[in-house]
Amino acid sequence: YHLGTSFEDVWVPAYGETDSHLGNNLPTQGFIEITIKDLENVLHLEISKLWSRDLIEVSSKSSAEYDYKADVMTKRGEALKMNDLVMRSVDKDGNPSDEYHTWEVVELELHQRLDHTDVSQGDFYYLYGREYSYGGLKKFQLVGTDIEDPLNPVYKFYNKDQQITTNVLASRFPAVYPEAKHGFKNIVLQCIEKNRHGAYERHYVDFEKAKKERFVMDVGQTNIVFATGKATDYKDHLKITPEVRLVHF
Repeated sequence: YHLGTSFEDVWVPAYGETDSHLGNNLPTQGFIEITIKDLENVLHLEISKLWSRDLIEVSSKSSAEYDYKADVMTKRGEALKMNDLVMRSVDKDGNPSDEYHTWEVVELELHQRLDHTDVSQGDFYYLYGREYSYGGLKKFQLVGTDIEDPLNPVYKFYNKDQQITTNVLASRFPAVYPEAKHGFKNIVLQCIEKNRHGAYERHYVDFEKAKKERFVMDVGQTNIVFATGKATDYKDHLKITPEVRLVHF
């Protein structure tokens, strides 16, 4: 909780008291035993207030995981997104380092995708699209072009192995690739510190090699709270249990 909020007023008892405003009256019952929904409502209100003032950052579906043993937040390469900050053992000049340095995800580079003006009759291409009956990524040959409407010609692709023919309009051209590769190609990382030449070092990391690799996230001075389903002994973390303990700082 955050000091000075309604959460503190409602849920945290004052010094010398045994109950909060919405808590129980008996010390043996613990400080806080109330319906989960009431707690969620109060927390949601406070989070919304702090979020509206840019005091906290909310990340949904971030796929981040917390390693409580190493006390770090990690992400797999395939879950990284733009502006994520990662800690790497690579210095600002791109050399291996014994210390961590912060690098930012500045781009998620895609494999080259062709436009209808880039294809030539007789050549082979790889088409991808879930909306097509053949599905997935398949090899096709461009066997014909209907230019009855020069502003929106029709392209005829043919797959010999499965005897599939598909006609597509230029205005609805599918995902076409020169190679049997699609999706992300590279994760582009840039050091947040300038190198000795006064520029920002960039590294292109192959997505296929990095997608299962775990990257340590740079969360700055953010406090990480690890919630467990039951009382667990961690020497470096707070423990919240039905047992009541008063800690004075």
